[in-house]
Amino acid sequence: MTRFQKFMQQPLLLRRFIPYTRPGRLLTGFSVIAMLLAGGLECLSIVLLEPLVALMQNSEKALATNKVLQPFKHWFAELSSGDLVALYCGGLFFVFFLRVATNFWVIFLVSKLTVRVTHNCRESLFLALLGAPQSVFDRTKAGELSTLFSQHLRSITTAAENLLHIVFRGCLLMGYLLVVVWNSWQVSLLLAVVVGAMGGVVALVQRQMLRMAHHLGWSSTELASFLAEMTGGMRVIRYSGAQQSVLERFEQAAKVANRADLRARRLIGVIPSMMEFIAMVALLILIVVSFHLLIRTGKVEVSAFMVTLVAAMRVLPSCSLIASSYGLLTLAMAMMEQMEPWLKLPVFPKRAFGSRRFEGVRSELWFDAVSFRYTPDKPALSAVSFKVPAGAKVALVGVSGSGKSTVASILMRLREPDSGRVLLDGIDYWEFSTESWHQCLGVVDQDPFLFHDTFRANICFGLGEVPEDRLNQALRVADLVGVIAALPKGVETVIGERGASLSGGQRQRLAIARAVVRNPQVLILDEATSALDTGTEREVQTALDLAMQGRTTLIIAHRLSTVRNADWIVVLDQGCVVEQGTWDVLNAQEGPFSRLVRLNALQE
Repeated sequence: MTRFQKFMQQPLLLRRFIPYTRPGRLLTGFSVIAMLLAGGLECLSIVLLEPLVALMQNSEKALATNKVLQPFKHWFAELSSGDLVALYCGGLFFVFFLRVATNFWVIFLVSKLTVRVTHNCRESLFLALLGAPQSVFDRTKAGELSTLFSQHLRSITTAAENLLHIVFRGCLLMGYLLVVVWNSWQVSLLLAVVVGAMGGVVALVQRQMLRMAHHLGWSSTELASFLAEMTGGMRVIRYSGAQQSVLERFEQAAKVANRADLRARRLIGVIPSMMEFIAMVALLILIVVSFHLLIRTGKVEVSAFMVTLVAAMRVLPSCSLIASSYGLLTLAMAMMEQMEPWLKLPVFPKRAFGSRRFEGVRSELWFDAVSFRYTPDKPALSAVSFKVPAGAKVALVGVSGSGKSTVASILMRLREPDSGRVLLDGIDYWEFSTESWHQCLGVVDQDPFLFHDTFRANICFGLGEVPEDRLNQALRVADLVGVIAALPKGVETVIGERGASLSGGQRQRLAIARAVVRNPQVLILDEATSALDTGTEREVQTALDLAMQGRTTLIIAHRLSTVRNADWIVVLDQGCVVEQGTWDVLNAQEGPFSRLVRLNALQE
């Protein structure tokens, strides 16, 4: 694609914003009408200046020859020149008042439309992330998403504002050009040459602006990701004594981002200066040429030329402002292009969930030849099959990377099996509605994510209002009653980001309470005690035993004490089921499970 073709594509950027104006099409229509009206009034206000100059020079001649005043000469024939000027100025005041009021209305509508576009884009981005596959978040850097909602989303606002400014200034420019053509087609030809020169300058700068914008977006994302990762790992940085090396990495990343930002700002700043210089030179040339070719020869009246000159003086700055806005729009749209892949993320799940209501496991939960791949060349699960009877506790064991957590993710419906099925009483679990499935599912992770909110909000997350007796029951099962009683605000106490004010055992018990308060029919314990010391693990295990009572439970664990109490044990190795049975049977077979026990892979 040639440079000219790329340049000509830029005015079509408006179509990218059309989906984000909904449901504000009426607002968009009113904005465009207001802009056109403002342009028309601007044109009218300049056109009406010529009769004023003519009246001040010779009122009788003006009434007889002026194109604007001539139709009304019978109305004003009896008035003196002073009265005519005063009356005419009163009419001009009314036109100027309407123009200013229209401009305010344009500003109001444009501001509202900009906010609407930004909100719709932000909402579209958030909805795209909510519906994206889990694999998207697995490969995303820590600060990349925050950058999307900060700097990249601000580019949408910048792009919308500048695009609307271009449309508004374009309407005004059309009005100015109409005035020039109305008064002198010769001068309009000279202006056309000047405007063409300005367009050429913009075309030369635009390509460099695009390249700069892509580099700026990349460097800003890298810096934000680095900051998010370092702030999250500040504890490790400090006890490792790595402050200096981290500072050096930060300075290097910041220099790259600052250099890109500086180049972009310099380039944006150059455009108005270049446009202003071209405008001033063109204006001087316009005056000299017009004087010799038009005024001296009597082809154009001085009053008409003065008004034409006023319009021309507004045409050139308007071109400069449009060029500046166009440069900013190009920069913003280049950053928006980096955000578009996020707006077009694949939707999870590919196969829609059903509408059947899940009310619990009556017979069994069955993994039937389930296979899954994270990458095409390496399967995470290969035809995994096992059953969990209703109310039973089934443990998954195996070395790291054997596929245990993948099984849990599939059961949570975070990932869809590539082949095979997960059946609940003979029904494919994908047929159950999202609401009923997740309301009946409780999960306790190895490292539970806690929000910077109160105990109540973290425990009842996703459930809305929960009755006090139900909340208190969950606190008793999780052994949190004493912890809550010692706090000044009880369950309304804020726990800090990721539960910073809680110990490891308290965080795990809070996660247990979060699972129990849902009264789940299916409970998943994903390494729920592996990060705890022995003493804390025993306390949490007691809470887990209470939570598992009467519930169909899938246990993923390394701890011997957790596995020993399971009704059934499934041993995984490289994504395959290599053994399954009770503790006593598996330990007596001298197979993979017994080797795990002997090698202390399952620890007391």
